[in-house]
Amino acid sequence: MEFQSLSTAFIKLKRYNETITYKRPKTTVKNLIMGEMYLEVHGELPFVNKTTGETGLLELKERGWGGSGAHQMTGWVKDKNGNMKYKLEGKWNSQLEAIDVNTKQKTVLWKGRAHPDKFKENYCFTDFARQMNNLNKELAAYLPPTDSRLRPD
Repeated sequence: MEFQSLSTAFIKLKRYNETITYKRPKTTVKNLIMGEMYLEVHGELPFVNKTTGETGLLELKERGWGGSGAHQMTGWVKDKNGNMKYKLEGKWNSQLEAIDVNTKQKTVLWKGRAHPDKFKENYCFTDFARQMNNLNKELAAYLPPTDSRLRPD
């Protein structure tokens, strides 16, 4: 089963006063009938900096047989004149690097965090997601009686 969003997403970077738009890649549900079911995000993710005119493309590779190429992504960034500035490479579950095409210098743009203990047993929730259900006494005073965190089960 495959899903494709037709909308464009917008990001406003207030610190830099820039707006970036991007289109989401495809999401596919794999092993729906047999095997361990999982989601795979793959395809092209084009983006445009509407303020500076820079454009780019990030391609999320589809996993091959036996899991080869899992999580791989490659791409590029061009300036407003269409000149290549950076090549992008990495894995979406670990880190993304930009390589300056002129100097060959690598810069880590994003680095993922290690999975918490019992990650698989806890529905692959990150520490952030697990803390969202944390109920403390200060918060409980403001919650409606229908909040699911107040259930005895």
